[in-house]
Amino acid sequence: MEEYLLDCLDMLSRAGDDEVRRQNEIKKSPSWDLLDMEWKALAMVGAKKTAGEKVDSMANGGVVARTRRRGRRGGRARRGIEDRVASPQSVIGGSFPLGYKLAVMIVQKHRMKDAWGDDLESEMNGIRQDCTKKIHPI
Repeated sequence: MEEYLLDCLDMLSRAGDDEVRRQNEIKKSPSWDLLDMEWKALAMVGAKKTAGEKVDSMANGGVVARTRRRGRRGGRARRGIEDRVASPQSVIGGSFPLGYKLAVMIVQKHRMKDAWGDDLESEMNGIRQDCTKKIHPI
């Protein structure tokens, strides 16, 4: 799965900085269909995060401004694929590859901000130490 994810992320280099174009380029990769849903979610997070977050300095004192599109009748907002990243607890207890565990923990730490506890931080540091021993540093 790691190779398929790498193939998808390699497609980002020719997409530029436009977030929508980056997402479309990832989906054009031949490896996209071979990825599981959890890995596709990581690929989409990569497409969004490398493009950078747009900060609206006038809204909420510099907090990232996000809009949710709704249908013409005001239904619930559609859940994006990047929202399907696994929870830290399921990754810690699961039998996933170390690189995947670390990537999920980093994404979830960024999302959870204040809810991220010391116990999760110590688990992430343990996974990071395991990665330095068993995975290529890059």
